[in-house]
Amino acid sequence: MSNSSSSTQRLFQAASALSTVLRTQNISHAFHGGFLTVLLGSPKSSEELFCIVEGTGNTHPFRLVRHALSGNEVLTATLVGWSNRQVSFHPVGHKALFPFLFFISLVISLMELVHSWLNNVDIDRLYIKYHEPIPPIEFEVLPAGEEGPRNLNTSRIMQIHHIPFLNITEFARAKLRAWTSRGSQEDAEHLVYVLTRYWERVDINRIPEDDMDRFVSQWPTASSAWTAIKQRYGG
Repeated sequence: MSNSSSSTQRLFQAASALSTVLRTQNISHAFHGGFLTVLLGSPKSSEELFCIVEGTGNTHPFRLVRHALSGNEVLTATLVGWSNRQVSFHPVGHKALFPFLFFISLVISLMELVHSWLNNVDIDRLYIKYHEPIPPIEFEVLPAGEEGPRNLNTSRIMQIHHIPFLNITEFARAKLRAWTSRGSQEDAEHLVYVLTRYWERVDINRIPEDDMDRFVSQWPTASSAWTAIKQRYGG
C-alpha cells in the first residue's frame, strides 16, 4: 500500500470513529477539508480534515463533543484556550531592553485578543486525537456557522461510505470563503477541483457571486465551470 493510500485510510478511519460516537449522541456533524477532494478522486494528496459540529439550544458544539468523548481512550478531545497561550519573545542585546520587549509582546498578544472579540472569533479551539494508528491522527472541531453552514441538515451534507461530509455546494462555499479571507493556494486548488468536475451539483444560490467572479479572474481554470453554473441558472 502506498503512503498516500495509507494516509487516506487512516484519516477516513479517524473520521469514521468520531462520527460513530457523535451519531450515538445525536450530535449533528459533517466533515470538511481538502481530504474530501481526495475521496472524490483527486490525485493530489491532502490531509486537511475538520469536523464541523452543530450546537443544540444554548449548548456550544465543543461542550457536546467533549461530553460525548468523556472516558474514551481511543478518541480524546483537547481544548486550547486563551489562558493556555504563552507570550514568547527572544530578547536581543542589552538586558535593559528586556522590559521593553516584554511590553511589545504583551501588546501584540492583547491586540490579537481584541481582534478575536471584534470579529466574533471563538478564542477556544478544540482538537481531536485518534490514538488507534501510530502516529495518532489529530484534527480540529469547528462550530457550524463559523465554518460551513449553520444548520447541518440533509440539504447541506452528503454521505460518503456512511460518513457525513459537506456537500459539493457547501464545500465550494466554505473554500471560497476561506480563499477570500486568506488567499491560500491550497484552498484555491481544492475549489478549482470541485468546480471543474462537479459544477452541475453546485447551487448558485449558496455561492457569493462577486467573490466567485473575483476568484475565477485569478484562477481562470475554473472560469468555464463558473460560466456553466451561471448559464444553468439563467445568468
